[in-house]
Amino acid sequence: MAVEPSLPRIRPTDLLLAGLIGVLSGSASALFLSLLEKVTRLRLENTILLMGLPLAGALMVFIFQRFGKNAARGTNLILEQIQNPSEGVPKRMAPLILLGTLASHLFGASVGREGTAVQMGGGLASMIAAWFAPGKIQVLLTSGVAAGFGSVFGTPVAGAIFAIEVPDRKNLHFPRLLPALIGSFTGDWTCRAWGITHATYSISFTWDIYTFPFLWKLAACSAAFGITGAVFVYAARSVQGTAQRLRIALWLRPVIGGILVVAVCHALHTNDYLGIGTWSPNPESVTLSSAFIPEGASPWSWLWKLLLSTLCIGTGFKGGEVTPLFFIGATLGNQLAGLFGIPVDITAALGFVCVFCSASHTPFAGVMLGMEMFGLWSAPLFVMGNWIANRCCGASQLYSAQKPIRIDKPPAKGKNE
Repeated sequence: MAVEPSLPRIRPTDLLLAGLIGVLSGSASALFLSLLEKVTRLRLENTILLMGLPLAGALMVFIFQRFGKNAARGTNLILEQIQNPSEGVPKRMAPLILLGTLASHLFGASVGREGTAVQMGGGLASMIAAWFAPGKIQVLLTSGVAAGFGSVFGTPVAGAIFAIEVPDRKNLHFPRLLPALIGSFTGDWTCRAWGITHATYSISFTWDIYTFPFLWKLAACSAAFGITGAVFVYAARSVQGTAQRLRIALWLRPVIGGILVVAVCHALHTNDYLGIGTWSPNPESVTLSSAFIPEGASPWSWLWKLLLSTLCIGTGFKGGEVTPLFFIGATLGNQLAGLFGIPVDITAALGFVCVFCSASHTPFAGVMLGMEMFGLWSAPLFVMGNWIANRCCGASQLYSAQKPIRIDKPPAKGKNE
């Protein structure tokens, strides 16, 4: 892990601009989360809306291709500009991704929300940089990513670490950490000031989980979570790659994906794996919250969510990948708890974090995310779990614009040695 030596100096004005980006991003996240709850409630009350998913997807792709220019590349575009600024981030990215994600959730696409917050934060940061500090675009984009992630989940420290870790885990730009923290904390405070509250997940703590009989079981679960993260990335890339090889038109891909989603839901006789998946008015539904209680998920809940999410993401629906990864990890943990005879809430929390951090290759952000969501005492649990999960995930990467992860191998010995 190296630190790039030739980074520009961070000046007080950069910190002020990071704070401004945090206020704007936090306000945008507050608006987004408020509208997201409304469209989710509307979909849950009107299940017939799912039938409009294919048409909504086609319209969304048309709008992005017609008016979005390079904004259609989403989070990958922001990561590319953090690494090597060139074409910039279009100002239209923030409103387009907001509308696109709300449409996805209104009609039942199984997508998340962090991609929207990160892209809104990046779009606003790019606009501020163009107005006040063109030479600091990398620093301010990092602050925008941190503000978006931190405000949408209520985890400001994890948001800041995620912003400096996700572009290139091998070269963490620590000088950008302070403006990222300012942007993330300011974004979180601003979002809460607008009256937004975040879901909380309480887990029962006992020091017994740090004894050998528990640790080897948790280590085995962590390996399963890492493999699941790799499967998610592979499945999403396979859907995209198949569409490209078959030369399916961009507008037709979400039509096919939407039809398949409708068919799967019809076959399963449930809509539990659509949308954000964090809550439901039906107490018997499988949700992110129910995964933390015994029998709160079915044996294959994690697989159905993985299938529907990769179908939606791979065919072009807008939103994000992180919340589906939370859902997949928590519901898989729910089932592994019964297999290994360990507390459901502990394994659900471990899966919640580890599937996401392994797929995105952000182990440091994963540790901070776990501590902010589940308590400081959980640090050793998430350090161990994230390390194992990342090793088991291999070189699979959630974002194509991330610098490649190389798995170090010992040099081969010569024949005469």
